[in-house]
Amino acid sequence: MRFLFLGTKIYVMILPEGSPLTSLMQVLVAAMNKRRLKLPEQPQNTLFNHVSIQTINSDLPYTDQFRFLNKASILTPEDQIKEDGSAANPWRLCSIQQVEEVKCVVRVIPIWTAGLVYYVVLVQMQTYVVFQTLQSDRRLYSASKFKIPAASYAVFSMLSMSMWIPIYDRIIVPFLRKITKKEAGITVLQKMGIGLLLQLAPC
Repeated sequence: MRFLFLGTKIYVMILPEGSPLTSLMQVLVAAMNKRRLKLPEQPQNTLFNHVSIQTINSDLPYTDQFRFLNKASILTPEDQIKEDGSAANPWRLCSIQQVEEVKCVVRVIPIWTAGLVYYVVLVQMQTYVVFQTLQSDRRLYSASKFKIPAASYAVFSMLSMSMWIPIYDRIIVPFLRKITKKEAGITVLQKMGIGLLLQLAPC
């Protein structure tokens, strides 16, 4: 911890520019209010595209995906622009950059949904070990008053895995290569897939 605090003087401190959830909601509200408007023929050149000078975000390129969100950047006569070029009412007019940031979030939703199923199962497995340990005799010997904490039993699976991986890679794999006379074995990606399959399989 001391080394962490000693380096605070050389850390790059960047103040937040606002809530990302607020920007996401502004795009959705603006796109909903302008849902009846028609997108221009060349939206990348005609839509409102204001980038603040103080921003540190990279300039995202325009994409045609999720075109209904692009309507949040349509500049109408009712929209007012400030002197610095930003929208006076960000809940009615958003820049293309804000829209593209929301598109990035939408693209991640399928990945997040797919990972949600796996992590729910993983958490259930971890809590099951703790509940099972609570019902066990956790004393070192019968006369001992000290009990091993139930939550620490997850360390044993990590230790066994750490001991097994070097044995598998340094002893079993070379031995099997000598027998099969094949250099190529199961790849790391295949090992991960098999491990996930066994982990998700019902007990």
